Amino acid sequence: MRSVVRGSLEKAKKKQVNFGRVVFPPVFLLAGIRVDKTAVIPFEGKPVQPFGAFWNPWAFSLKQVAIEEKMKFENILAETDGFGRYQIAIVALLVFPRITLPCHFLLNNFIGAIPSHHCDISSLDNDGVFENLTKQQRLTVNVPQHEDGTFDSCHMFSEPQFHLLGNSSNTTELPVVQCQNGWQYDHSTFKSTLATQFDLVCDTKGLNKASATIFFIGVMFGAVFFGILSDKYGRKKMLLVSYVSSIVFSVASAFSTSFMMFAPFRFLTGFSLAGISIISIVLSIEWVDIEHRTFIGVIGSMSWSVGNLLLAGIAYLVTDWRMLVITVTTPLLLATATW
Repeated sequence: MRSVVRGSLEKAKKKQVNFGRVVFPPVFLLAGIRVDKTAVIPFEGKPVQPFGAFWNPWAFSLKQVAIEEKMKFENILAETDGFGRYQIAIVALLVFPRITLPCHFLLNNFIGAIPSHHCDISSLDNDGVFENLTKQQRLTVNVPQHEDGTFDSCHMFSEPQFHLLGNSSNTTELPVVQCQNGWQYDHSTFKSTLATQFDLVCDTKGLNKASATIFFIGVMFGAVFFGILSDKYGRKKMLLVSYVSSIVFSVASAFSTSFMMFAPFRFLTGFSLAGISIISIVLSIEWVDIEHRTFIGVIGSMSWSVGNLLLAGIAYLVTDWRMLVITVTTPLLLATATW
């Protein structure tokens, strides 16, 4: 013990030792050690007064001196092949959950799409008045037109205007009301979206945009939550929690029957995915030596690019918003199985 302390003090004479954020000169190290006749004993927890009552510096333990001299974890990785099969396996297994992240982060561009729509006028033909009219003529009689010839999305005439079949040039002065029986949507591009499922158009159009905000608020809170708990309980355990909760909340949001049910589940989905985002990148970098950490960061960025490409292709093939949410969440099942 005497030799350890003596060697630490000799090094401390040549340089200042950094404890945390405060740099203390070597004299503080001397003040933290009690000397008796037989040995040099580290003093922990209480101040000492080796120079009388007027000198009372903070006391530091030999443990703190030893920590400074110990080999760091990065040095151990460098000595034991810090980019071997184990590290490669970790990076490979974390590719699947990281591909899922950009799919969910950009998912609202597809599930929140608003196709062209107009007031539903199918219930107005109870008496067979429009029986001999084409679809275009029925819209002309019942729905106002803009100057570019497109039909209004949120209003309809209070009464059918049959005279517009002969001259539809002036419709600005005709009485209109908001859509009374819902809307009809163009399903040529999307089979269904949030807007078509929950009628998030016209006066409730803002809720459709809010769904993305709700998701990213969840990501913000989830980053703080999982960042703290992963340090306290371990990254691997919290990564599994992130996997399972992301799957559960994503599937629950896909089966929502109302926007008020969808919004909290979407928030919790973002909350859970934030854990995957921060834990996976830290895990992949922590176990790699310093020399290869930049390379691992590039690989992580490439997984985002791959996820973006996959999302475009998947969204082209899967045009139902419920199935799209479930499809982009599927890689997390493989991630959970290989945890």
